[in-house]
Amino acid sequence: MKNGISALTALLFIASLVIAQPHPNILWTQTYGGSNDDKGWSVQQTIDGGYVMAGWTWSYGVGVSDYYLVKTNSQGIRQWTRTFGGYTRDEAYWVEQTLDGGYILTGFTQSFGAGGGELWLVKTDWQGNRMWDRTYGGPLDGDGGRCVQQTKDGGYIAAGNVASFGAGSWDMYLLRTDALGNLIWQRAFGGTSQDYATSVRETSDGGCIVVGITYSFGSGGADIYVVRTDHLGHPLWSRTFGGSANEMGNSAIETEDGGFIIAGWTYSFGEGSADLYLAKTNSQGATEWTRTYGGSGFDGACTIHQTEDGGYIVGAYSSSVSAGSTDFLLLKLAANGDPEWKRTYGGGSGELWGCAEPTTDGGYVIGGWTYSYGSGVEDFFLVKTGPEDIGLGAESARIVSPSQFVLYPNYPNPFNSSTTIRFDIGESGHATLTLFDPLGREVAVLVNGVLSAGSHTVSWDASGLASGVYLSRLESGDYSETQKMVLVK
Repeated sequence: MKNGISALTALLFIASLVIAQPHPNILWTQTYGGSNDDKGWSVQQTIDGGYVMAGWTWSYGVGVSDYYLVKTNSQGIRQWTRTFGGYTRDEAYWVEQTLDGGYILTGFTQSFGAGGGELWLVKTDWQGNRMWDRTYGGPLDGDGGRCVQQTKDGGYIAAGNVASFGAGSWDMYLLRTDALGNLIWQRAFGGTSQDYATSVRETSDGGCIVVGITYSFGSGGADIYVVRTDHLGHPLWSRTFGGSANEMGNSAIETEDGGFIIAGWTYSFGEGSADLYLAKTNSQGATEWTRTYGGSGFDGACTIHQTEDGGYIVGAYSSSVSAGSTDFLLLKLAANGDPEWKRTYGGGSGELWGCAEPTTDGGYVIGGWTYSYGSGVEDFFLVKTGPEDIGLGAESARIVSPSQFVLYPNYPNPFNSSTTIRFDIGESGHATLTLFDPLGREVAVLVNGVLSAGSHTVSWDASGLASGVYLSRLESGDYSETQKMVLVK
């Protein structure tokens, strides 16, 4: 299957542009954060033409990490920021503007609730002042949220993971509340292993489409897991997508024809270590087509939206063609999945996540976090583009080859039990990749020997270690670099 799409991959990844180069499609970029780590996970245009972005911060707040909410004007200039949290870890992954002009956020909290981690909803007014908050889950560590949406009746649906009840160690978690956050119902979907949700959207009939990842079902490893429910959260059907290696689903939407499109990434199919993966289904979840897009590195989709022409815009990130370790990727597709154009945006040190959505001026806003710009190790990063103005053929070619030593951020990060570390060796020679705990104690040696020049990937299984921050360090000759990894159990 990999060879069967080589022509498509070659066409799609001919070229790329980065922020340092002239690019008429970029209107502005902005960073937000402090001297520590600040990671943006969700962005939305607001009704006043500005933008709201949510994630979590280690620079501000009262705890280890706090929910971090940033509101900007139409030019990305910060108007206000808010933090929410207690004295331990509180991390937001989604924000949406609500019908009253305020905002709803979700993520997980270890500071509040009944257990070591719970799904946490925070509702604010239009100025970001907290109106109410609620926790959901149970007594066990491992409950959390990844996505929330206000429903047509003014209530909310939220999805994430739950360990406190269900069939496995983690289950996909779906809940519905009224307008004040009072629980109406909650559901768990999954098997005896780990399953969790990354996105939920209300469907036209008042039900839900939920996407995430499953280790319980599918073809092997981790597979994309999609569950379609009715308005009470009862499953109508479920599907898995994947092969013998690992896949992850990050976004699913209902399409104009009543079907669904799912976006994520795959290690089983495609050209690189991981490729961006799309699956289009009919209303019953039967597969109509699948596509992979990518190069020799990692390429993964974060969000997908249908465009006015019936095609799709995908927010993603890529290490296949980038200025640094990874860049934001914006990919435009026709209705049948054929590529129409792509753009990458980033600097010399790397950008991650890359959620994107169309804006009212015909352009796009892309959000995530950056290692290249800003005031800290990682900062919230927004890129605003204008309308589409040039096609694939007008872009200038650039090929990235491993001519230097680079240790990339691990993926996923934070991770549960296992993660993947990629690095480039500029010339053959002896190299070591060593892992340390925060006190500098060695916990593992993943590489220790002579390596050829090129890209290398190793996996680390940390199932026997406690949650916390760990460090990976690559050394080869005079080169050394360290990256931070967060293990969450």
